[in-house]
Amino acid sequence: MNCKNDINTINFFDLQKITLEQEIIFTIDNKILLNFIFNSLFKINLLAFSLFLIILKFSLLPLMLFFYRTKNQHHLKQNILLIFI
Repeated sequence: MNCKNDINTINFFDLQKITLEQEIIFTIDNKILLNFIFNSLFKINLLAFSLFLIILKFSLLPLMLFFYRTKNQHHLKQNILLIFI
């Protein structure tokens, strides 16, 4: 019996080819999706960290200004506070 005329063999190879193509498409889609998720998480973390730094700066700003305006303070400490602001 010839292998080309065997219906089961043709169907098996066609099925194997289709599942391989679907698997390749599925892995590419998964890589794109995971890449998008990780990039989004990185951007969200970066945004959250920058917001945290802004909030920290403005919450410490009155305290720094209070220490800057005190009369009996060394010039070095004033310069350090100015650099920090």
